[in-house]
Amino acid sequence: MTKKLAQAPKIGSQGTLPTAGLEKAQRKSKPRVVKPAYGERPPSDKVAGRMSGTQENAPRSRRSKQAQDPPRQAFEPVSGRTATSAHLPADRSGREHLSSIARAAKPSPVPDTQRAVQALMDDYGQFSDEESLRPVPRRNPLSTQEPTAGESSLTVTLKSKLVRRMRRLLGGRGWTGLGWDWPFELSDPKLYGKPAGTMPHNAPPRTKLGRGCWKFLIYLQSLFEDAPRAGDLTEQNKWLSEKSSQIDKTFKSIDTMVRKISEEYLAVVGDSDNLINDNMELRLAMVKDLMEYIIPMLVSVLQTIFFLGGADTDEDFKPAFREEGTFTDSTLGCLAKAVGWIFSLERALSEELKRRPLDPSSDEESSDGEGRREKKAKDGRQKAKANLRKRRLRLGAYVGEFRRNIATAYDSLDATATKEERRRQTTARQKELDETRLKEEKAEEEERQRRWQAMCQSTQRMRHAPNPLSEKWRKTEAFDAGTAAYRLASQKAASQTVARHNGSSQPTARPLTRVDREPPRPASGRWPPWREEDSLWVLTQLRSRERRPDLRVWADVLERDVEDVWQEVEVLKQSWRSLARERGVEVEPWARA
Repeated sequence: MTKKLAQAPKIGSQGTLPTAGLEKAQRKSKPRVVKPAYGERPPSDKVAGRMSGTQENAPRSRRSKQAQDPPRQAFEPVSGRTATSAHLPADRSGREHLSSIARAAKPSPVPDTQRAVQALMDDYGQFSDEESLRPVPRRNPLSTQEPTAGESSLTVTLKSKLVRRMRRLLGGRGWTGLGWDWPFELSDPKLYGKPAGTMPHNAPPRTKLGRGCWKFLIYLQSLFEDAPRAGDLTEQNKWLSEKSSQIDKTFKSIDTMVRKISEEYLAVVGDSDNLINDNMELRLAMVKDLMEYIIPMLVSVLQTIFFLGGADTDEDFKPAFREEGTFTDSTLGCLAKAVGWIFSLERALSEELKRRPLDPSSDEESSDGEGRREKKAKDGRQKAKANLRKRRLRLGAYVGEFRRNIATAYDSLDATATKEERRRQTTARQKELDETRLKEEKAEEEERQRRWQAMCQSTQRMRHAPNPLSEKWRKTEAFDAGTAAYRLASQKAASQTVARHNGSSQPTARPLTRVDREPPRPASGRWPPWREEDSLWVLTQLRSRERRPDLRVWADVLERDVEDVWQEVEVLKQSWRSLARERGVEVEPWARA
């Protein structure tokens, strides 16, 4: 080949690929032979042979450039953990700084975790910050504001079956080949007693962009490993709110690199403006990085995010899947992000595998010459290749189905949120109506109490005040008693007079005379107007058949003039006759005369 991996065009702010901060310091000095530290692997014989042949045949300027940029450098995780503990759970040893790796490999000084991450963000932040390819979360998965109580209580469940199938698939041949525990062995080859250098994943990815993406994924996984699980949604939402800035920056950087890989590195030859996709050596290296590092690491990140919905602990104290997880709107958005990255890269990888066969020099497809092999052996190799490709393409079906499950979960969450919002509105309206009703009932009760108090006070006043009608009746009864005594005395005097007239001529005593008491007439000749109770009392006396009308008695009771009483009686009689004619009834006897 005339185009080699070391001769790939530099792509930065004007189309050159930036170099991570960990490699810039090493390029300033001449390359030196360094014994691989724990967790590293030297280049394989085939790759080393190709690279050495390339340097011998390349011009002097190219050889010097290749010497300054060795393709396989020691890997130091950005997350701040050593290569042996980058994938361990948070409670196991894994909080070491990059200085331990630097002392082991003796390269130039390495910045600490935060500075290394910031350097990577500065480099890859030169690309666009637009969203990645499908599927994009329907809303921002992380918010700088803590969700309300109503929003944080809305959850949806997802089955873990597809995530378990992805993990099992990527542990087999055609992908990592590390078995079920590949997420832990991917960066920790000696964790299960296997010596360093015997694992296929004891060195970083081949391409610079692959190494940068891999480091960001390890950093993102280390963040989510420390997040609270779904058992305490309040603490989980609080943690996501606190870490939203770091996670959002990492999301944008990974978005940029995923889009760079799918749209430029693995684009159809001739469809892109730059010449990256025309470098077949670089395309093959990127394909291998996707199969062995980036896509498996994305699935590992997806698994870690899925554990936010709830996880058990296995016998080795590692997180284990439950049948289903419980997710909020924020954690579901993080899942959608990770699935979107896997979907984009898996689609690009599938198209690349369909366009051309794998490099025959690869480990699984190496050949000593098909012409010297028998047809049966050739058919066996072709069948093995087809099986490997089939296993690699099977991931797309799992990812597509899981994306549909996430879309269904979003719909369910939206429906639940809408229903919850309607319920809150109905509850608010009912509460407002209840408050209005309580206010009205309180006002009515206060009005009843006020009327009751007024009635009680009026009753007390009436109880202690003299009754005018009772006073009139008392006067009437007293006057009637006086009249009866007067008549009795008059009759007795008259009988004595008659007896003496018959038996003796001596004059008798003067009979008792009644002194008429009439109230004085006012100076104006007019009496005050009649009160309603006085007129009612006179009307009652007129309609009573037990008593004969006695105007003098009535005048004395009412303390009015007899003529005034007589005029009132005439007015009452005339009014009664008029009322009887209007109603068409017979006039009572007392009102006829």
